[in-house]
Amino acid sequence: QAYDPKKAKQLLAEAGYPKGRGFPTVECWLRGASRDMVAEAIQGMLSQNLGINIKIVGQDRKVYVDNMYQYRIPMSLITFVYDYVDPHNMLGMVWHTRPKGTGRHDWSHETFDRLVDDASSEMDPTRRTQMYDEAERILASDAGGVFIHHSLPMQLRKPWLKGYTKDHAGYYSHRQPVTMTRLYIGK
Repeated sequence: QAYDPKKAKQLLAEAGYPKGRGFPTVECWLRGASRDMVAEAIQGMLSQNLGINIKIVGQDRKVYVDNMYQYRIPMSLITFVYDYVDPHNMLGMVWHTRPKGTGRHDWSHETFDRLVDDASSEMDPTRRTQMYDEAERILASDAGGVFIHHSLPMQLRKPWLKGYTKDHAGYYSHRQPVTMTRLYIGK
């Protein structure tokens, strides 16, 4: 998912929309004002670089969710925060093929699904990670989703609160399974 406006312009022209001319306006649905600035930035970049017009449409939660589960949202910005620290949480729970009415999108890829299914029961951690990595490559290259940005949560902790450990990225995860028996007050 590299930024390549030249390739995008070429593909648009090949599809019959040179410089975006004749390309229909696309609605980008949002669920709340928190993503407005990101949507406006995308709107501006697509217009400036490709001549594609985006109409930003705000929806209340019920209308948004009802339409999402029926696959009636043409474009959207939606977040996902993992429930537990494991690749299956996002790849299996969000991107695996689901029946209409139970998932966020209608993207489907047989090899991706097989890799995610097989990885979920793989006992060798190295092999399991490789399978999820390959599934993630398929998701990104097939553009099942376009991953625009990742939020970095800020955390303030008193320096004397001890017992937290950093995650693989070096952060003190707010989703970390920390029990009160591991936390203590230090110097």
